Amino acid sequence: MLAPVLDWQNMLPDGVFKSYVDICSRVTEAYPEYNYFGMINVLSILSGRKFCFYLPWEDLHEQNTSFYLFMLGLSSAKKSTAMNRSEELLKMVLGDKKDKNMLFDEPCHKIPKNFSKESFEVELCNNEMPNAESASCGYLNYDECVSLMQSMNARGGYNSGLRDKLCEYYDGKEIEIIRKDPEDRTKNVTIKSDKKTRLGLWFSTTFSSFEENTYTIDMKSGYLLRFLFATPQYEQKRINDRDINKSRAETYQLASELIKIYDKWEKAYEANGKKPIELVFTAEQTTKIDDWYHETQDSEKEDDLTLSYIAKLQTYMCKLAILFHVSSENWNPNDLTIDDDSFEKAFNLCVNFHLPTYTYAASMVSSNPSAMQTRIIKKLQSSQGQSISHQTLTRFIQPKNKKEFNESISMLENDMHLIDVFTNENNTVMYKLHDDNAFSMDMQDFNPVKGINKPKTIEITF
Repeated sequence: MLAPVLDWQNMLPDGVFKSYVDICSRVTEAYPEYNYFGMINVLSILSGRKFCFYLPWEDLHEQNTSFYLFMLGLSSAKKSTAMNRSEELLKMVLGDKKDKNMLFDEPCHKIPKNFSKESFEVELCNNEMPNAESASCGYLNYDECVSLMQSMNARGGYNSGLRDKLCEYYDGKEIEIIRKDPEDRTKNVTIKSDKKTRLGLWFSTTFSSFEENTYTIDMKSGYLLRFLFATPQYEQKRINDRDINKSRAETYQLASELIKIYDKWEKAYEANGKKPIELVFTAEQTTKIDDWYHETQDSEKEDDLTLSYIAKLQTYMCKLAILFHVSSENWNPNDLTIDDDSFEKAFNLCVNFHLPTYTYAASMVSSNPSAMQTRIIKKLQSSQGQSISHQTLTRFIQPKNKKEFNESISMLENDMHLIDVFTNENNTVMYKLHDDNAFSMDMQDFNPVKGINKPKTIEITF
């Protein structure tokens, strides 16, 4: 199975999206898929809290224009190049904060890459920002995020629990942190955001790092289901004729166009009393999304996780359509209904590119146990076919809580059919590797990092 190729000349709208990918494709080997994400990142950050929308099936929850993006590729795929160019373009539009020459207020607060879960939340909450729009409104660009992935899944690691927080902040949940008062350690202080959280993520790593450091819990928790993926595998285009002066001039021209667009957004936001400008969709547009969702839900081809991802794609269709609509040079603040061309581009991108790309990314995760499940399998493997008591296993595993252990055992037994759980004659709960002939496998084919690489007669489904 190969991931789809982004036909950007036809799938992206005219304007800044297509211009940016065109410029980058002529001067770097970075895949167009990555540069498409680069422009999403720029516009998503610039839009900040300026725009919102409501879904007919979630009409009480205000949606924003933040994105979770994940780039996968070989180490030579120029993922860093794409991320660096996008960040440089953003500086050209906003100005450089370090040089104190910001042209506009910072619409989203950039979060540094080195953090613990607690410091991440404090940084994101950001109540002391002079610009109220930036409070609890941030973004994190993390190139080669393997260390973050490892810290989130490590037992007792300093970022364990961050995965669940990222799910909450995608949904806009307010930040509330209880910490020790630095002036009186016997007391606690509460840090709480005044607004719903708006968080954007842009991650990248290699195929192998992703495969080795993501687990079924990353999917079943909903964490990875909140990302749009780019996973190009085709041969990179070789750049034979780099006209650097021309491309630099075109980039400056593009930055000038983005400044005009952003200035228009700022004035519209000010005129709206510094409240999010609500964009709306036509009845035909929402019906098309709804019909597609139910047609896919009724299909027997899709597994439960893919059906959950399709529900997330409904929201991303709307987010993309809004960015396409308001980034058009013809957009004016009175034009609050999404135009059909922007909607159709967004709809087709999600159906024909993002959904099959997710399917490919998910195929690298589906056979990986969680970190705890890996430890359970390794312990049972070391018993050389003998059963192990509950007390012996938990003493070795040292789970943080009963719920996490029971969920891991249930998945290994009922979903993956890798272990047997039974009670012996002394009424003691025992665990053993599954050895039924109908589901037999050689344990030398089990890699405790990557999961089951070469299953024999066992079929793993989710």
